[in-house]
Amino acid sequence: SKLISLLFGFLWLIYNFLYFRRKGQLLGSWWSALLLFSNGLFIEYIFVNRPEVMVATLGFISFYYLTSTTRHHWIWGAIAGGLATLTHLNGLIFLMAGGLWLLTKQRWAEALGWGIIGSVVLSFYFTDVITQNAWAVWWHQFHNDPATRSVFDWQAKLDIMFSLHELLFHSEEEVALSLLLIACTWFGRKHLQALKNEWQYGLLLMASFALITKSNFWYYYVLFLPIATVFIANLLIMSNLKKGWLSVLLIGYCLVGVVKVGKMLYLNYTTPALVRANQNLTRYLPKTHVRVLAPLSFFYNQVEHYDIQGDFYYVLRNENDFAGQRLSSSFFTEIKQQRIQYVILERSRWRSYANLPLPIPRRLEGFRVSYQDKSHVMLVREGGLVK
Repeated sequence: SKLISLLFGFLWLIYNFLYFRRKGQLLGSWWSALLLFSNGLFIEYIFVNRPEVMVATLGFISFYYLTSTTRHHWIWGAIAGGLATLTHLNGLIFLMAGGLWLLTKQRWAEALGWGIIGSVVLSFYFTDVITQNAWAVWWHQFHNDPATRSVFDWQAKLDIMFSLHELLFHSEEEVALSLLLIACTWFGRKHLQALKNEWQYGLLLMASFALITKSNFWYYYVLFLPIATVFIANLLIMSNLKKGWLSVLLIGYCLVGVVKVGKMLYLNYTTPALVRANQNLTRYLPKTHVRVLAPLSFFYNQVEHYDIQGDFYYVLRNENDFAGQRLSSSFFTEIKQQRIQYVILERSRWRSYANLPLPIPRRLEGFRVSYQDKSHVMLVREGGLVK
């Protein structure tokens, strides 16, 4: 499944080429590809089993057809935007930005058609809900899930909206591209009129994200990489790199990407393979289908053997419902109510689940430590297995 992100990364390359060929600037496709594939965050996520690269590529395809001068091409843009939303609900930003962009151009009929076509594609999201007649269950889950609760709390929503700068300047990868974007915009400001479609759409995309997002996790930055890199590439061509600062920032940006890739290679080399690490953990679990609380990474090659509940739910519960101060007794009481028999916790998140004691005791709230390594702590429920 990790191949999906890689394949969509190459699909973006194709549409990147088509975009610049349409503008008659094939050199731009090379600049844009260099910028994207020099971005450490993008390189990381084309090899990660997450949807962001797929969503970003479908979103860029949506933009490509939206801004086409060929009649009715916008229909394909609406379909691509709908597919981006089907992939992950954050893809809704591409439908929203596209519709708003059409409205700013006073293309009223096309804006209406965009909304209708995008909604039809998006409606497939509800296939399981409709076939199982599970609207009440869906709404309860969507409304009460800690991951989405901030969408329905206006104060939490405002906090996220006013902290979006953290997304743009989270780490060196985001900082490098954001600074390059700002510098290119400033030095190439006389060319902005020629790139009105790109920067208007980009701003609408960011505004849409601010309105619907449940959080500003750093990896959501991937969603904006394609439109940001083509915008920068256009400005680099138009300015001919006449400003020395642009050259310095561009070189710095590429060096940051090289360092990030080097760190990833080192981490992959020094970290045990995920499947092998999971197999090692199963040595301390019974062979039956017991109920296990474990990190999402434990799902790989083990989801068929155990009834696994992801640990990130409890991280979000602690953060959203207990302001990061959840008592260990409350944490383990809920685990017992969920009839969980084995608990696998990551050491790096030990205090993220609740205020769990350090150093790690041998027994804790009706559980005892059965195994530890440098990455995980495994606890088994005392008093026999739950039937």
